[in-house]
Amino acid sequence: MSHIREPVEWAFKEMTSIFQFLDFHRNQKVLLSPCGLFYLVAILFCNVHTILHIPQIPQYFNCHPPTLAEYFTGQRVDDAELDEWCIQAPWHDVDIPLNTDIDDREESDGSGP
Repeated sequence: MSHIREPVEWAFKEMTSIFQFLDFHRNQKVLLSPCGLFYLVAILFCNVHTILHIPQIPQYFNCHPPTLAEYFTGQRVDDAELDEWCIQAPWHDVDIPLNTDIDDREESDGSGP
């Protein structure tokens, strides 16, 4: 299993363990109920649950969650060490050229109609 996929599945597992309604497939009627909204609200409440009940994941990474006031109002988190880490993070801007000649490529491959 992909190393990137695992943490995403952990988040879904935690969400569905707290809100069993999301794991009941008969409730997930795509055009008849707002399935996406159910997950967005569940994510919001999972974050609140994490803030109030500090689970194993923040303890493992020694990273305390923000307060409810910081989370809901978007206040700045005063953490000089975190700010320094973000500035020195290995993120780089990457220019990705957009290829608008898709039809030309299909004709040259011979895979076109």
